[in-house]
Amino acid sequence: MRRLLCLGLFLVGCREPARPVAPAATAPVVASSSAAAEPKVVAPAKQGLEGTVLVPEGARGSGRFLLSWRTVEEERDIASGKFSLTILRHLVDRMIVSDADVDLASTRELPYSLPAAPNDAVPIAIVDVEHTFWETFRGGGKGFMAQGSSGGGTLRLTQAPAQSGPPRERCQGERFKLVIVDDAKLGNRRFCAYLPASWKPASKRRYPVVLMLPGFGSNEMSYLTGKRHAGERLDELSKETQREAVLVGVDTSVPLGSTYLEDSPVMGAWDTFLANKVLPALERELPILRKPTARALLGQSTGGYNALSFGMRHSELFSAIGASSPDAPDVEQWLFSPGTRNLKPWVQQWAKLEDAVGGAGQFTSWAANWSTDGSAPRGFRLPFDVKTGVVDETVLAQWIAKTPHGLLRDAKMRARVKQSLSGRLLITVGRRDEFDLFLPAESFANELQALGVETRFIPTDHGHGGHLERFEPTLRFLLEKLDAR
Repeated sequence: MRRLLCLGLFLVGCREPARPVAPAATAPVVASSSAAAEPKVVAPAKQGLEGTVLVPEGARGSGRFLLSWRTVEEERDIASGKFSLTILRHLVDRMIVSDADVDLASTRELPYSLPAAPNDAVPIAIVDVEHTFWETFRGGGKGFMAQGSSGGGTLRLTQAPAQSGPPRERCQGERFKLVIVDDAKLGNRRFCAYLPASWKPASKRRYPVVLMLPGFGSNEMSYLTGKRHAGERLDELSKETQREAVLVGVDTSVPLGSTYLEDSPVMGAWDTFLANKVLPALERELPILRKPTARALLGQSTGGYNALSFGMRHSELFSAIGASSPDAPDVEQWLFSPGTRNLKPWVQQWAKLEDAVGGAGQFTSWAANWSTDGSAPRGFRLPFDVKTGVVDETVLAQWIAKTPHGLLRDAKMRARVKQSLSGRLLITVGRRDEFDLFLPAESFANELQALGVETRFIPTDHGHGGHLERFEPTLRFLLEKLDAR
C-alpha cells in the first residue's frame, strides 16, 4: 500500500535567527579501478527531480512543506484548458509532506527531492500557513506556492494577493433574490433564489421549490454561475414542459469543509437549522408553495449525498430527490479494496494528507459530522489509523449508521422511504468517476429497488464532473414529480 513518504525534505535553518543558504548539490562521483582508467560518464537519471525552493524576503508564517509533480502530458492538458479531476487525484497521490513545520521567517531556501518523478516532470511546492492548504492549493489561502519548469531546478514561492474590499455580490439580478437566515451558532447563512421567468413582483402565484445542495466546501452560487448554469437550463426545460420552479442555492460550507446536515457538537445543529428554521424563512421570503409535495432536493457530489441523506431523514418535508455523483451512500463499500478489509491506497493517502496539514478536509468533514468524540484532539475520530490503515470498527459502525445505506437498516425508515419516495428518487453518476463513486451509487440504487423503492438510475459516460449536463434530466424528473399548485 502506498505510503506518504517524506522524501528529501531537509528543512534548512528552520529555527535559526539568520537566513542560511543550503550548500549546492554535488554531482555523483564514480570510483575508478585504476589511476590510468578514463573517467566514466554518468548518464542523466531517467527518474527523479532535485532543486531548491526559494522563500521570498519578508515571508512570515509556519506550516508543513509539501511537494508534488505533474507529468509533461498533464502540463499540456492544463495549458490547453483541460485540467481534470484525474490530474487532481494524481497530484494528491504523489504528494509528500514534511514531518515538521517550516518557519518561513527563519528559512531562506528549502532543498527538495522527488525521486519518484520522471526527470522531465514539473515540480510543485506548497508551504501551508494557518491550515489553509486546500485554499492555497486552489490559488488562494494564506500559504505560499511555487511551480517549477520541466526537469526541476529552482522554484520561487509566492503568496496569493490578499482580497481588497468586500467580495462582489453574485446573487443579484432581476430574477435573483438573496435570503439570509441568521443562527446564533451557525451565523448568517446565505441562500440564493433563482425565480421563474413568469414571476412578477406583484404576483401572488407560488411555485414548487428545488433546494440545490452544493459539492464539498462550496456555497449557494455553486450551480448558479457560469455558462448555462442550472437556472438557465431550468428555463429551457420550463419552456418545453410548461412547468416552472424556484431554485434555491444553499451554502453548506463550513471552516472544516462541508456540513453533512447532521446535528453535530463540532459542526453545529445543521439538521435542526435546515428543517425547522430555513424552510419557514424561505416560505416567508420567496414565492414558493408551502407543502412537502412541492419541495425537492438536488445536489452533486457532497450535495448529492446530502440530498439523499437529508431527504430520506425528512421525507415528511421533501417529496423528490435528485442525486448526481453522490459521495458513497455505502461508505464501507467505498473505503476498502474489493473483497478485502484493506483501505484503498488513494483513500489512505488522501486521509493522511488531511491529517498532516489539519484544517478543512473531506474525511475531516465526515468525522466532524458522524464520529465526534470530545476526548479526541480535534473533537472527532476517523474509522482507521491514517498511518497503518488499521480499521477502528467502532467508529466505522458510527459512519455506516449515518449513511443512506445504514439508514435503510431501520425497518421504520425503510417503510417511510418506500411510502414517501418510491418513484420519486433519481440517482445519476458517471462511469468514469475519478473518486470511485460509480459502483457505490449503482449499488445503492439497486438496493433501493430490491426493497421496493422505485428508483431511476441514469449512468453517463462522464467522470465526476459534467454534473450540469446530468442536472438536465434530473431537473426534468423533479419538475414531473412536484406539485405545481
